[in-house]
Amino acid sequence: MQIKYYAKKISLSILLVLNILLFLLSVITFGAIFKSGYEFYKFNKDVSVLKPKWNNIETAQTKKYEIIRDWYENDRNHFKELLGSHSSMKDTIYKEYISLNKKLYEIDKLAYYDSKGYTLYSPELTEAYCALISAAKAREMLLYDITCGKVKDLNSYYSENLYYIINNKSTSQDKLIDIDKNFESYNQQKIIDTLSNLHLPDHFYYGLKIFFVNAHTKTELGFFNRNSMGENNFIVVYNQPTEEMIHTTIHEFGHLVENKILYEFKKNKDGFLINEENKQAMLEYAKIYNKTSYYTNYDDYSLEKWGNSLNENFAEDFASLYDLSPKDTLWQGDHKKEVEYFIQRKIANKYINNFPLIKSAKITSPDNSSEITLPFNMDCNFYTKSSKVNIKLDILPIKGKNIKVSVYSDDYYNCIPINSKNEATITLPKKGQYDIYIESSASDNSLGTMVHCSNFKIVYDSN
Repeated sequence: MQIKYYAKKISLSILLVLNILLFLLSVITFGAIFKSGYEFYKFNKDVSVLKPKWNNIETAQTKKYEIIRDWYENDRNHFKELLGSHSSMKDTIYKEYISLNKKLYEIDKLAYYDSKGYTLYSPELTEAYCALISAAKAREMLLYDITCGKVKDLNSYYSENLYYIINNKSTSQDKLIDIDKNFESYNQQKIIDTLSNLHLPDHFYYGLKIFFVNAHTKTELGFFNRNSMGENNFIVVYNQPTEEMIHTTIHEFGHLVENKILYEFKKNKDGFLINEENKQAMLEYAKIYNKTSYYTNYDDYSLEKWGNSLNENFAEDFASLYDLSPKDTLWQGDHKKEVEYFIQRKIANKYINNFPLIKSAKITSPDNSSEITLPFNMDCNFYTKSSKVNIKLDILPIKGKNIKVSVYSDDYYNCIPINSKNEATITLPKKGQYDIYIESSASDNSLGTMVHCSNFKIVYDSN
């Protein structure tokens, strides 16, 4: 009996040790992502990154989300202290800004990159990405305002709650429900296989980022961010059962296709190209359903308006070509063959290759390194203490010509051509803010000039 008692006691001790080890493993998260040259407020644990394997994630790993949320709250408190002493803490803010940008780049390296040119971010990486970009953005804006002498309050820089901000775009006004503990719906390989089976040219995928969020909203299953330049867009997909998630992903991809074939480049009053609705192509599509009129703008909260919009019907049509889910929109009828023929014909006739496509641009200076994906229409300030800034473009092998970087300020203008290495070095004459435009002309001169990036600023602070 005594032997059994001690054996039972030893077994319980072993189980206790195993439970402790399992708990410690559950809280091993992306400390390596956040670990940097400076000590984050109350976040100095030596932890490592677990690369996402969506088909093998345990429920205990919800601890990872809690750690990110805790880090976000603590960093916001730390930032509040920096804000209170911003005049004397500018160098510290600057160092933290550099470190956060480097960690964002590390997250990109952890994400799945497909040879077609798109990138998938797991729910964990999306959470970390949003926390980091919020923290980096707060410091970026503060450094800019210190330089301009117009510092604002804490909430103007750093939201109290972590929102899913993707390249300065919040998901919606609708607050997200708390994180979901069901990870089984995420199947990365199935998503990759689905995207590889879409009958689309590779350049449709280039620069696309797809973020998966382990949360829900009341009104959205996902969304597509349509960039005015028609390239390098992003998709956000919220947590839902696997088959519905696949459908939502293809639906949002349908919006990308729509943006390519149902929109066209037109010149604005300044002679620059903008992407606007191609009314003739849209009407041609509507006629497949015997419609002679259509609308594209609607209220997100009206299911009837959503269901009758041309854009949403096109996305549902596109999704129905690749899965068996019934259409949720109100344009009904079996028109798969006509829709597929329409899409393939428009893709074949679309002169997309007139302009060089820019996948990304890496902006560097001797004391800083950051990467900005173009041509997102976002307010992006690159803060530097160096008078020299290098821009290196990752350009797809498509013929175009005369790519240049234009630099403007109130009393300065310079135009720097991109060299054979796809690089340009900017020399800033004095401290201040500079507007940067990356422009290209097409192989067809009659099309005009495309501005790939219109809200990019360099803030040069020589002190």
